[in-house]
Amino acid sequence: MDGTGLLLFILGIVLLAALSIYYSRRFERERSQALQAIASALGLSFDEEAKIGERFNFQSLQLFAPGLQRKKRNIMTGDRDGIAVALFDYRYMISAGNSTNTIEQSVAAFSSSTFRLPQFSLRPESVLHKVGDFFGYRDIDFDSHPDFSRYFLLRGKDEEAIRRLFDPPVLEFLEQRRGISVESNGSTLICYRYARREEPKDTEAFFAECLEIFRLFHKQ
Repeated sequence: MDGTGLLLFILGIVLLAALSIYYSRRFERERSQALQAIASALGLSFDEEAKIGERFNFQSLQLFAPGLQRKKRNIMTGDRDGIAVALFDYRYMISAGNSTNTIEQSVAAFSSSTFRLPQFSLRPESVLHKVGDFFGYRDIDFDSHPDFSRYFLLRGKDEEAIRRLFDPPVLEFLEQRRGISVESNGSTLICYRYARREEPKDTEAFFAECLEIFRLFHKQ
């Protein structure tokens, strides 16, 4: 490749990178605009990068522990019957050797001064989890609901309290939602699908689904 060819090649790479950045920013801007309209329809406030730590306690929740450059965006907040609610995009980066992977998901959060749940983590169960269970990676199973136990990994220190919380209506509701993850640190509950950022058109349904999960726990 001569000098002219090399220069054209470099310019082509630069142009492709610039176009990628442009369309990525345009996509994110359009997403924010669509979510702002959804927030209005839901009666929630919208801020692209608001700080919500004052109303929600995210400490000890596993979703927010790993990764670098952790960021919440497109944040919708409000109240439902005295319960603080939030809906937002959450992303972080995982580095392994020379490769970097960006993980993004939509997250619904719920918090209340009267909200006192046992700490627990519920997520879809993988083959690695099943292997880990063999070596003592404790999974709380329910003989009465084998499908739930087959598809989910449920962990927490207070097993007795968790078993009381996960009564038949909760188990049966979650059995139909195999990709969902739910975590509680006692005062805040979050709901999400790992590495899945909901499309704007699906956001209201996702929020309604997570709100129903919260209400199933909160009524107990």
